[in-house]
Amino acid sequence: MEIIEKETNQSILAKATEVINDWNVRLIAIEKITDTDILSKVALNNSSWKVRLYAVKTITDQSILETIAIDDKISDVRLAAIEKIMDQKVLFEIAKSGFHWTDRVAAIKNVTDQDILTNFAMNDQEWRVRKETVEKVKDQKVIDYVAEQDYHLWEEDAEKKIEENQKNLEILKKLMKLVVIIYFGLL
Repeated sequence: MEIIEKETNQSILAKATEVINDWNVRLIAIEKITDTDILSKVALNNSSWKVRLYAVKTITDQSILETIAIDDKISDVRLAAIEKIMDQKVLFEIAKSGFHWTDRVAAIKNVTDQDILTNFAMNDQEWRVRKETVEKVKDQKVIDYVAEQDYHLWEEDAEKKIEENQKNLEILKKLMKLVVIIYFGLL
């Protein structure tokens, strides 16, 4: 670790992100890379998705982020890149034809154009995309239309969350009883 902390050669640091087994050392190497071209290569090509993810968090080049958002095989890496994209046209393309619905929802979160949002809210085939989109639409008629069309999907989603919360509440009650028993020495 000391060797990497003292290292300044950018190529050696990039190589360290590939060959060193210790994750902490790999992350230190990424933090020390200041050459944006080398950092971009790490984010695009490193064999470890965790290293790519960590590198993406420091990348600001929009074209590199766009490439990663579209081409990376790992969802977490794509999502980290999508969160940093600012270009509305690129976000629109990802929202329209992203690799997975989670990518599309992440892109919608950064779209601000009301016409684009309205189009997705009213026409997208994926209900999760419509749900995310309708939360950003300002036109009440569009919101009402989507709510009327999709109420059953959101109702099911809400019912699942309520059921899950009730289960968690029961577990919490049991744990609290156990804590009281242990605390007062009743066990």
